[in-house]
Amino acid sequence: MLVLAVVIGVTATLLAVRRAGLTIPRFAAVQAVLVFGALIGAKLYSLLERGGVPESFGAAGGGGFRYPGGIVGLLAVVPLARWLLRREGRFLGLLDLIAPGICFAMATVRVGCLLAGCCFGVASHLPWAIRYPAETRAWAEHVRLGLISVDELWSLPVHPLPVYFGLVSLLVGVEFWRLEKQKRFEGEVFFTFLVFHELGKGLLEFVRAPELGQTFGHLKIASFALAGCGLLALWRARRLQSARNASVGVVEV
Repeated sequence: MLVLAVVIGVTATLLAVRRAGLTIPRFAAVQAVLVFGALIGAKLYSLLERGGVPESFGAAGGGGFRYPGGIVGLLAVVPLARWLLRREGRFLGLLDLIAPGICFAMATVRVGCLLAGCCFGVASHLPWAIRYPAETRAWAEHVRLGLISVDELWSLPVHPLPVYFGLVSLLVGVEFWRLEKQKRFEGEVFFTFLVFHELGKGLLEFVRAPELGQTFGHLKIASFALAGCGLLALWRARRLQSARNASVGVVEV
């Protein structure tokens, strides 16, 4: 699912680049750099969360990937991406184009989370709550807490948290794919994506179930911090755009 997510995210971005009338080859190289940075950042965040390098560095044995680290990793390779881009276009414009791709990729990853049984929610009796089978993380956690016996074949019903995360990513992605051409200044789509996507993710973290004593409060902080950074950047970009418009108006007069 991770490989499929990368394919879907890159394809969506290249389609957006083509729709914008820009040349694809150099943007494809820039996209590869951003994807690499995001994956390394997401893996490092996961390793730091778990306190070291596990025996297996893969997605299954290595504790998976953490989305906030992916955003930080993406931003860390910005200088290299900007150098590759050079005169092909402004970098903030590229970030606008990749925002929907990030959302579609994350929506795909969440399907993998659901199938793997990770990122499960707290117990719930809502009609759409789901049960995980024996030997899954939710089942093991419920056994550890004494909520069910080891002979039970299913966990307690829990919030399908990966579905919630996936729906937020999908809805935000569809909306910004539709609105990309209506942006008023470069960077508006990406910064607004950070605000809405991270705010939604941060709020959903409150229904994430603790696991092995971990409460994952750092994920709430990371999401809200990214949303705050997006809001600050959006405010700053709007002020700069207003200043440019005012300057143009004075020159025209």
